[in-house]
Amino acid sequence: MQLLLKDEPILDIQENGTCRILDFDRLPFALRKENVTFVDFIEWASNRTLSIGRSYAKEILNSLRLSQTNRFAVCKACRGLSLEDAYWIRQDGDEKTWEEVNLFHNPLTLFVTEISLSGTNIHYSAEAAGQRNIHTPELTTLGASAKGWIRQNGRLFLHKIGKYEIPADQILTSMDIPHIHYRLSADQEIASYLTEERKEWINGVGEAVVNSELFTSEEISLVTFEEFAIFCSHYKMNPYAEAEKIDREFYLKMQIA
Repeated sequence: MQLLLKDEPILDIQENGTCRILDFDRLPFALRKENVTFVDFIEWASNRTLSIGRSYAKEILNSLRLSQTNRFAVCKACRGLSLEDAYWIRQDGDEKTWEEVNLFHNPLTLFVTEISLSGTNIHYSAEAAGQRNIHTPELTTLGASAKGWIRQNGRLFLHKIGKYEIPADQILTSMDIPHIHYRLSADQEIASYLTEERKEWINGVGEAVVNSELFTSEEISLVTFEEFAIFCSHYKMNPYAEAEKIDREFYLKMQIA
C-alpha cells in the first residue's frame, strides 16, 4: 500500500506495518517527521473520514456497506480521496492513476449527495471491490451539519444546512476579514437532491440551504489547525505561537472569525 501525492508515491506501507518514507518534504503535515509508524498512518487516514456525529453519516456509510466504527477501513475503501488536497491511498493491485480517480475532475456519485443532504435511504448493491468505483467526497468531508458537494458548470459547490453562515459572512465582510463566502442556494441547484419531506422540514424550522465554492484545487490544499498542531508537536513547538509567526495580523483576524 502506498500514500501518493497525485501520481507521486511519498510513503510506502508494508504488510508487516513498516513505513518507508519516499519523499519527506511532500508528506502531509501530520506525518512529516523522521520516523512514521503504521499507527501514525492509521491515525492520519482515519482523521480524513467523516465522523459518525455528522448528520446522515450512518445513512451514508450504510448505503455503501461501510463500517460505522472503523474509520481507517472507510478511508481505504474510498482511497482516502478528498477535496482538501491531492493525497490518496493506493492498495496493492490497484492500477488506477490520479487522473482516473481524483474528485476534482471526475464525475461524482450523485446518489451519495442525495443521502448527504436528505438522509434518503438508498442501498448500493455492488460488491466490496466495486466500492472503489464510488467517486464521492462525502466520505472525507468533515463537519457536523448535513451537506453535499454538487458540480455546476464545471465548478464544485458545497451546499449545506446552515442559515447562520449568511449573517456570519456579512459580518466578516464588513470587518474586511478574508473568508469563504456563502450564499443562499437556489431551488434549481438543489431540488433534485432534496426530498419533499426534507424541503418541508427546512422551511418548517426556519433553516436554509447555503453554499460556498470549492477553494482548494490539485495545487492548493487545506491544512487544518488540528493537523498543523500535530506537526508542531513532533518538534516540540507551540502551534499558536508558530501560527502567529507566519502571519500575525491574519492569525488574529482568524481568531475573530
